[in-house]
Amino acid sequence: MATTTVSAAELRDRVVLRPLGALAMAAVLTCAGLAITVQMPAPTPVTVLAVVGVLAAGAWMLVSERYEWSLAILMLYVGLADGFLKLSTGSSQVTLVRDLLLYAIAAGALIRMAVRREQPALPPLTGWVVAWLVVIGVQLANPENSTLMHSLASVRPHAEWVPLFFLGYVVMRSRARIRGFLMLLVVIAAVNGVVGLVQLNLTPDQLSSWGPGYEKAINGEASVSQRAFVDEEGNERNRPFGLGSDIGFGGSVGFLAVPAALALLGLGLRPDLRLLVAVLAVGVVLAVITSEARVHVIAALVAILAFAGLTVTSRGGVRTVIGLGVGLAVAFAALSFVFSSSEEGSFDRYQSISSPGKALTTAYDYRSGVISQVPNYITEIPLGAGIGSKGPAGSFGGTAGGRHLNGESEPTFLLIELGIPGLAVMLGFMLRLLYLSTTKIRRVGDRETRVLLTAVAAPLFALFATWFAGVSTATTPGAPYLWFAAGVLSYWLLGPGREQRWSNA
Repeated sequence: MATTTVSAAELRDRVVLRPLGALAMAAVLTCAGLAITVQMPAPTPVTVLAVVGVLAAGAWMLVSERYEWSLAILMLYVGLADGFLKLSTGSSQVTLVRDLLLYAIAAGALIRMAVRREQPALPPLTGWVVAWLVVIGVQLANPENSTLMHSLASVRPHAEWVPLFFLGYVVMRSRARIRGFLMLLVVIAAVNGVVGLVQLNLTPDQLSSWGPGYEKAINGEASVSQRAFVDEEGNERNRPFGLGSDIGFGGSVGFLAVPAALALLGLGLRPDLRLLVAVLAVGVVLAVITSEARVHVIAALVAILAFAGLTVTSRGGVRTVIGLGVGLAVAFAALSFVFSSSEEGSFDRYQSISSPGKALTTAYDYRSGVISQVPNYITEIPLGAGIGSKGPAGSFGGTAGGRHLNGESEPTFLLIELGIPGLAVMLGFMLRLLYLSTTKIRRVGDRETRVLLTAVAAPLFALFATWFAGVSTATTPGAPYLWFAAGVLSYWLLGPGREQRWSNA
């Protein structure tokens, strides 16, 4: 007579984990349903269908252990849908969808670890992450804060994407997954580039017809300044949003994806895949150029230089150099296409950065005023001026003490929101990542691993370079990329990946 043996782990999953997962899923769906009922008292059939789809995706992410697929869905949503849905519907509540998806993945992982009594080792660099969360938590007691509800909501922009550090560390443990991540990043940037080209050639009125959020942003209402510019001939032109919620989103994704495209072009891919990457690389260049954001053009150049520098020091080889040359050729082809297909005057904004000297002068004139405030803020508000004063939470109900201050650069933003401790922790974290990338990647024995890690690390140099011109640690796509890339580098440069990176397998 045959007998069937069930292991203790299988029995535990069947008796405990699955019912617990079902209860957690029901709780999430109930809370989400209540929130939707409050926010949309009269939903349309299309809205209901979309909500059901989102809830189904969130439920699957909660119970699934295929984290690579869950993260891919989250990445596609953030890069292609989040901002567009927010502007086309005119509802800021849409951004809660990305939180539902992200925290469904994180909650599912934590529940499984608790039930299975797993005790995974904490990733290297966790101390920096804990210090960051402590600084944020302490700010809730700042006497300059507004209401408690406003303060709690203001934690979200700073801490929202931190789980990606741990997920990146746990999930991205093979070269195939890093390749997939880079390919997906290139695809998202290319789609944003095409959308940006379309938006660039629309009139402001035509783009306003895409939805109430677009109309409000383009015309400028309430706390939102007008998202358009006037060329030298006096014609009003759009500054494209891409598929993001504000101008320049396509350029932000684009400069993050430039090293990814260069790396994929330099790897030994099949001819058909290499051709696909070359085509997509044209879209990446479109994303940067059509953003009409000079800082993103400069950031893309920094990313290219960082990729080239890390490649040289990491013994990247002839194929990587060839990939860099192909990438530059693709860039020039894309530029020629954009300039020939767009109306005259569309790129007047770039005349001020047409040479290195002009770029430096423009950068100094553009942000010297706000950067000069850093010493003043260090002495005037050493512990911060109230969380939620600036950034994404600045328009939320309530008025924190630092609302009148200038938070249009990363250093001043962090000083206003989190004081000297916040600036010190984030600056130290960024410098630590850049130092690790510069010193560790070149020691990786396997060539493909070196190139892939170089593509992950190079955008961090570009993000750091944009600190003088804007905020990247509390906005998309910079914040999610920072935390996710940090987790990947933590695994491969300091964690167990050190044993794999010498293998050619």
